Amino acid sequence: MEKIGSYEIIKEVGEGALAIVYQAKDPKLNRHVALKVLHPIFSKNKKNLDRLRQEAQTLAQLDHPNIIRIYDFLDTPDSKGIITEFVEGFTLAQFLKENETILPEMACKIVCELLSALEHAHSRKIIHRDIKPENIIIHLNGSIKLADFSIAKILDQQSLTLTGQLIGSPFYISPEQASGQSADERSDLFSLGILFYRMVVGELPFYDEDSASLLKKILNKNPASMPSSINPKIPPTLDKIITQALAKNKEDRYQKAWEMRYDILKYLKKSRLTLEELQLKEFFQDPKAYSKTLRKNLSQHYCTLGQEAFQSKKFIHASQLWNKALEYDPQNTSVLAHLQTNQSRKTKSTWQKTISIFVVATAILYLYLKPKPLEQLPLKALPEQTVQKPEKQNIIPPPVPTIVWSYLKINKEPSTKFLLDNKEIILDPSGIVKLEPGSYRITFRKPGFKDINATVKLKAGETSTINIGEGN
Repeated sequence: MEKIGSYEIIKEVGEGALAIVYQAKDPKLNRHVALKVLHPIFSKNKKNLDRLRQEAQTLAQLDHPNIIRIYDFLDTPDSKGIITEFVEGFTLAQFLKENETILPEMACKIVCELLSALEHAHSRKIIHRDIKPENIIIHLNGSIKLADFSIAKILDQQSLTLTGQLIGSPFYISPEQASGQSADERSDLFSLGILFYRMVVGELPFYDEDSASLLKKILNKNPASMPSSINPKIPPTLDKIITQALAKNKEDRYQKAWEMRYDILKYLKKSRLTLEELQLKEFFQDPKAYSKTLRKNLSQHYCTLGQEAFQSKKFIHASQLWNKALEYDPQNTSVLAHLQTNQSRKTKSTWQKTISIFVVATAILYLYLKPKPLEQLPLKALPEQTVQKPEKQNIIPPPVPTIVWSYLKINKEPSTKFLLDNKEIILDPSGIVKLEPGSYRITFRKPGFKDINATVKLKAGETSTINIGEGN
């Protein structure tokens, strides 16, 4: 059996630009380990080895379930490297090749695990610097493991450039790294934001086959599209979280890993989900089946919330929740029945109001236009010549009535269109529309969602406010 030092080599499990990775057995402790043996271009550089030895001692202090443990520094006459915990599984990069996108809720779970790992490392002043799918290992039990902390810092930049490691695939690096500046905690969060985007959208926010052009995009361009414009299942809340993580200016990003994790947990809580309910083992074993079951459960959850809103007479909010339910399961018969009932209720109510208005208006019109009977005069009283030239009179026009306006204030997202009586209205920044008192049909339209329709009755001199957005 081949050996490296005292370790018995079982098999080669991978090779990258920096090292070859072996699964090996430690005969002293009777456990399997991973040997990361540096390529000669690195191992012959004493400066690199000194850095690696020093950094290995620092990284060995990390003790977190989502971080691969470092056991020792490998130093034999022919091999230099590090000895780490061996994880039986596969990389997130391998998983994403087979599964283009991940359900947003499951992506939230994965990102939260990684944020927990980063929070632990950052609290010890350790920056990862190279977060990407290839450095995220999925254990067969479903746990997430973050690997290769600070390798980019340990090895000199000239060697990295020679291998193409830094310049060849910088899809996940931060703007400050792309411009040659030092990385900090917020750099890791930017890289994680790219990974989050990639998982839920199925494509990278910054892409170019030419490395120099790619770096310019990371430095100067925002993502071409918001995540939700590509994948309608992504709610506005996650749009905001990902966008904040991808801010060019470090000061505009999340400053700490726990801040980003808190916002994701708040979103999950709003969906009445917990991290414990989202089972990564079952998901990674059969992602399609697990996602299908989760979608049905989420659809039923939003259906129930819609019922509660409907019973509280929050009809617009109920329609929003039911539309959300249909996003997860378009065939949810309970939701379709509720929407039909709600539509019938609104149609019946509108029809009854229309009939009442029509009857009243017709009665008024009839009374106004009905001719008055002529007064019957005796024939003898009629003068022989009754035609006379009328005298010129000063006609005073009736006073022009003063309209007391009503106002409608609309609070909505920029991507949502507002229609008034089937005509789109472009709102000014105040969101206020001045209208004559009366009933109006309003519609809110957003790509990927069913229209929200309602009838509002505006009273003179009053301002009515309608909030359209998540949670309203």
